[in-house]
Amino acid sequence: NVEGNVYYGLPHHAARAEVVRVIPYPRNEDLVYRKDLIERRTPGFFSAAVWGLGGSGRNCMMTQESADEPSKTQIALDYAYRRCDDDDQCCVFWVHADNEATFTSHYKTIGKRLGVDEQLEGSDLLDAVCSKIGKQSKWVMVLDNADDLGLFGIGPPQQEVKKNLRKYIPHALQGTILWTSRDAHITETLVSARHGIEVQPMAVEEAITLLERTTDKPSISEEAGVYALLDDLQHLPLAISQAGAYMRRMKKTVREYQSLLAQGKTRWDVLKISDSDRHRRPEVSNSVLET
Repeated sequence: NVEGNVYYGLPHHAARAEVVRVIPYPRNEDLVYRKDLIERRTPGFFSAAVWGLGGSGRNCMMTQESADEPSKTQIALDYAYRRCDDDDQCCVFWVHADNEATFTSHYKTIGKRLGVDEQLEGSDLLDAVCSKIGKQSKWVMVLDNADDLGLFGIGPPQQEVKKNLRKYIPHALQGTILWTSRDAHITETLVSARHGIEVQPMAVEEAITLLERTTDKPSISEEAGVYALLDDLQHLPLAISQAGAYMRRMKKTVREYQSLLAQGKTRWDVLKISDSDRHRRPEVSNSVLET
């Protein structure tokens, strides 16, 4: 100071940036981890895709696997939470990419969390959010249900669109993009072929584990007809989850459920049941026949 005295203080550290995580679903406790999928994942990728036919089971694992219906969304959800576990400084952003309206809506939600001007709309909003995400020190973005690749400039779109959404997806070395899609063409277009993983049916042991969890019967593998039932359900996680939930709720045995499936109209009624699932969007059907 002016009197010549010297004062010492602790050095000032800049405030740590807020870690923003926008994940619409809770963690899935019923997840069945699949060894083959875990071992195939590739660390350090920038962009990867989980693709395959519809389905929403609660099974599978990670961003590069092979399980046709082990819900692609559940795989991405598990990956997102694992990144949170592994790195407390990693931001996570989840975007429903099935159409332009939902894409924009989720960008607006993310923008609010990142401090983007709430008055922005349209392309200005998308540009601003894209820029903000790209500036985060570490981040993951999940682009879920990107079934219409035309929205991202790959082939003709299946719906009316005003803009190519691909230009609003951030690109930065410190970021990771994980797509989910029904369209195999997403590989070698939006992502490298070696980072595209097809989702296929579950192995017997995995299917049994899923049925045990969804029926809440640890010894269900000992019931008569259980392996035949899994064959009837084609080892598809969504079908197994639906069957397990139905048997638990209605207190049915494996044989009783098989009997229902064997009865013409009853079979379709059972498969069309769409139970709610807190790990999926409420407006999306959970019916085996509709996914």
